[in-house]
Parts: sequence; C-alpha cells; structure tokens
Amino acid sequence: MIFQISIKTGEYSTLVDSIKSPNGLLYDSRTNSILICNWGANAKIQSFKLSDSTLCELVTTELSNLDGLARDNAGNIYVSSWGSNSVYRFDPSFKNPPVLISEGHDGPADIFIIKDKQILCIPNFISNNIQFVDVEN
Repeated sequence: MIFQISIKTGEYSTLVDSIKSPNGLLYDSRTNSILICNWGANAKIQSFKLSDSTLCELVTTELSNLDGLARDNAGNIYVSSWGSNSVYRFDPSFKNPPVLISEGHDGPADIFIIKDKQILCIPNFISNNIQFVDVEN
C-alpha cells in the first residue's frame, strides 16, 4: 500500500492499494506520476499516474529486492538491488535490459543522484556507509 499524507493536516488516505511489496518511490514530474520499485523476486517497476490513478507496469525485471530509485539528467532510471548488492541503470523507456553500474555493495538502500555533478549516492544499510559513483553520460 502507498499512502498520501497531507502536510498541512497530518491526515492520510490510501493512494494505491493494489501493489505487492512497494519499496522505492520516485516522483516523475514529466508525467505527473510516481515510479515504484518492488521487493521480491523478479521485481517490477511500475508507474502510478496521479492525474487518473492509473497503475501500469513498466518492466518486470530479473532482479530481486529492489530498494531505491533515482533519475539522472538524461532521464535514465537507476535502481538498487539488495538481491545482487548492485545498482543498475534502465533507459527512460525501459525497453532495453538494465546495465550494471556498480556492484559489491552491502545492502544498497534508497539511492540519490546529485544532479549538477551526476554523482550517484549509494547508502549501504548493512555496513553503515555511503559510496559515490560518477554516472555522467
């Protein structure tokens, strides 16, 4: 389930209740939607359109236990996988197989890209540190 919370009132409501094991979220201002990655085997990446509450599957991966999502300046989507302790890049259309960007992590969690430097920040949950990877295209 994904909840919508009012910052003004603190009230919340269910935004999406049909997703199994949602984990990482990324707002897509281009399409006014939320990208969602899922925990589990053959994890999905989905899109929830805020304008009409449509949920669509962008890709079913061969990856497991997806945790975080980030976007670079070219529109590529990065996802962290606990299953392989790695980070992968998808093209904006999700038509091509993911590209391995970084591996050997220790519970790669919710990732972030420093936009002006194109640096991917990868927090390692288990080892309690952060690694930085240059992803400039």
